[in-house]
Parts: sequence; C-alpha cells; structure tokens
Amino acid sequence: MQETPPVLRRNINKVIEISVLIGFMVLIGVLAMQPIHLSQTATKKVSGTLRAGINQHFGEVLKGETAKNARVTTSLTSGINRHFDEVLKEKSKEVIETKKAQVEKLEVEIVTAPEKTIETAEVVKETETKETEEAAEAEEKVEDAEPEMLYKSLDEVKISRDMDLTQTTGLSKEDFRDLLADFKYDYAGFYKQNAGLIWELSQKYQVNEIFLCGVFALESYFGSDDRHVNAHNYGSIMNKYGELVRYASDAEGIEANFKLFANCYLSTKGKYYKGVNIDSIGDTYCPPTPECPSWADKVYCCMQYFLE
Repeated sequence: MQETPPVLRRNINKVIEISVLIGFMVLIGVLAMQPIHLSQTATKKVSGTLRAGINQHFGEVLKGETAKNARVTTSLTSGINRHFDEVLKEKSKEVIETKKAQVEKLEVEIVTAPEKTIETAEVVKETETKETEEAAEAEEKVEDAEPEMLYKSLDEVKISRDMDLTQTTGLSKEDFRDLLADFKYDYAGFYKQNAGLIWELSQKYQVNEIFLCGVFALESYFGSDDRHVNAHNYGSIMNKYGELVRYASDAEGIEANFKLFANCYLSTKGKYYKGVNIDSIGDTYCPPTPECPSWADKVYCCMQYFLE
C-alpha cells in the first residue's frame, strides 16, 4: 500500500479531533440529561458506537484518498511512458534519417569513384609520361654534352715519340672538329666527315685521337685509298688469309681499329701488349720490311702533320 500524503494525514487528524470533541460534548449533554445513576455499561456502549462511527468514516476517507492517489500515479506513469515513447520515436527517426543520408552519400561515392580513379590514373599517367620525357631529354642532353672537364687549347696539345697513347689530346669535341676541318691532306674528306666520331671513340676507348689519325693516314693514304674506302677499313686490319677485313660502314671500321688497339695492344691484359708508346706497338702491328723498316717512324711523322 502506498504511503498516505502528509496533507491527507493532517486532514484526517483534524477530522478525528473534531469528531472526538463533538463526541465528548454529546456525551456530556447526554449525561446531563440522564440520571446520575446511569451505569458505566451504557457509557461504554455509547463510546463504542461513537468510536465505530469515527473509524468507519476514517476508513472511507482514507480509501477514497488512496484510490485518488492511485489514479494520479497511474496517470502520471502513463504520461511519462507516452513521453518516453515519443522521444524514442523521434530519436529513431533521426537515426534512420542519418543512416539513410550516409548510405546515399556512400552510393554517390561508389558511383563516382571509378570516374575519379580514371581521372587520377590519367593525371598520374600524364605526370609519369612528362617525367619520362623530361628524363629522356635530360639524358639526351647529357649524352650530347661534352664531359665536364678542363679542355686544352690547340696550342697546348703536344705529341712525342714516347707519349702515352692511352691519354687523349684533352681537346674538346668542337676544337677537334675544327682541327680536322681544314686539314690540308684530307684529300677525300674522310677526316672532316668522321672527326666527331673519332673524338667520341677516343673518349670511349681511351686511345689518343691523333695517334689513330696518323695510323689511318699511313695505312690508307689519309683515307683516300680505294681499297680501304671500299672495305671501310682505314687501319689495314687483316684476316688470317692476309686480306683486308670488310666492314659495313666507316663507323664500324673505325671503331674496330679503336677496339683492336685498346684491347690487344694498349691493355696490360692484351694479347700483343708490350707498352703504351708507338714503338711498343709498331713491331707487332706491322713488323719491319724493306719497304717499311719502321712503322712507328712513319706513323709518328703522319701525326705531326695534324698539328702543323
């Protein structure tokens, strides 16, 4: 049973007090009207009746108040429950709307993702292509550029009979071209045409370019002898039958001579290595004969023509 509210208790107490007071007043009146010899039994009966009436009244009042409080409590509980239901419905609605918006956003991202991926891939591809082209251009520039070094001037180039043939002249490619451009013994234009190639191969194989020019001058009469021109063999490289080896082009024949001297004559591991000057090569490359008692003398003589 729920506890009776304080207000109700106070009201009930007042009712009881008033009822008791009225009862005693009535009792006094009755006693005054009755004979003094009224028995105590009658007094107790009246008092009992009065008490029963008061208790009945109190019970009815208390029962009514309790029922009223129960209705109020039930109504309050019902209202609170309805409020919670409405709040939960609103929250659920908000959650549903939020989830729906997230799903729609995700669907849009999924639909547009391939397009963005394609665009990104195209941008990456363009960037990579551009970088590749720039790298290729840079590489071409590096290949075309002359080595970063301090080149000598034409006046500083010196040759000697015992010079180290594994050392280049130290000229730049442009200066070497200029040196051969006006060479007075270039009867067939061989040197002018191949000056750039001779300089490049000289740097590649580390063989002195003036030395090779002297060899070509002696062996093919400054690159103009028909047999050597037709065979593209200006250094007189022979096969095992003593015949000129034929090459497909001047470039191939010229490089074959650079390889031969670099690998076989000027390398310490070379088959014919005896040293790095002209004399150490001459006796093996072209043994002395009555017609050519000293190949080294003649090559050196031709070398001097280029620096006159």
